[in-house]
Order: sequence, then structure tokens, then C-alpha cells
Amino acid sequence: MLPPLPDEGPDARAKRELRAMDAVIALQPENEFEARLAVRIVAMDAHAADCLRLACLAVNDVAEMRRCQAQAGSMARQADATTRTLLRVQAVRGKQDAALHPPAMRQPVATPPAADEDPESTEAEMDAEVERYEIMYPDRAARIRAAGACRRTRLRSAGTMDRGRPAAPRWAAPEGIGSAG
Repeated sequence: MLPPLPDEGPDARAKRELRAMDAVIALQPENEFEARLAVRIVAMDAHAADCLRLACLAVNDVAEMRRCQAQAGSMARQADATTRTLLRVQAVRGKQDAALHPPAMRQPVATPPAADEDPESTEAEMDAEVERYEIMYPDRAARIRAAGACRRTRLRSAGTMDRGRPAAPRWAAPEGIGSAG
């Protein structure tokens, strides 16, 4: 269905046909009718391109050049209309498939672990997290170090940071205040 090109060898023709088939596949036809529409779209697009090529060759004959340009425009509009038809048909089919297979009937999708579940981190991961914290919050990190927390290992275990964000401060009342006694 592709227009013949002059001086086209068998290898070039095979490559062009392969590209055309790839274009048909890219339109994702699901049945014979959709496949026919997809083939029609690709063929009309190829013919429109050929008409433009012929228009460029007819530079000395203005009438022929305009006729080829008009034919190219007509073929392009037909290809666009057929593309819209194919998309409408595919949308209707998608809605019908969704109605036949409601969400309750579909296979369950594996969900990722919840964000509050923190798997055991390695020492290297904790060191990297501490370094990121120190870069993002240098003043807070300096206060933590001044308070006596070890630079790397105890910073996370002391509860001073959680996933790169500072944890809520832990306030301790001075001795003798708030205790029953």
C-alpha cells in the first residue's frame, strides 16, 4: 500500500516497509478492524509525503505543483480523520474492557512497604544520612555535637534525626522539677 519510489532498491523498500509496519504497531491495534484503520493511516501518510515529494519535483509546472500540494493536504486530512476514528474506537473498547473487569475483579497490585516501617539500616547508610543532615542543618548538627552526641553512630540512635529531618526535641525537666517527692 506504500507508494513506489523511483530508484528504490529492494533493501531500501524492505526498510521502508519495516518502518511502516512499526508505525502500524505503534498505533496499538487490538483487532482486525483497528489494524485495518492503522494500515490506512500509515498508507495515507506515506502517500501524502509522496505527493509533497512530487510537488517539489514539479517546480517548473506550477499547476502540477499545486495539484500535488492539494493532494498531499487532502491525504493528510484523511489520515488525521482516520487517526481520530481509531482513537475513538480504542477509547470505547477501553471503556468496555473496564466495565467487564471492574477493579474488584482485577488482580491485586503489590503495595510497597509503608513509610513508617524502617528496615534496619547499615552503618554506611546511617553515616550517609548523618552527613546529609549535617549539610542541610549545620547549626543543628553543631548543637547536637556540642551536647555530646557522637558524630556519626549515636546521632541516629539518640533519636535526633529521622530520614533526613530533625526529630522532635526531647525535653527533660531539670532534677527536682515535675517529680513527686
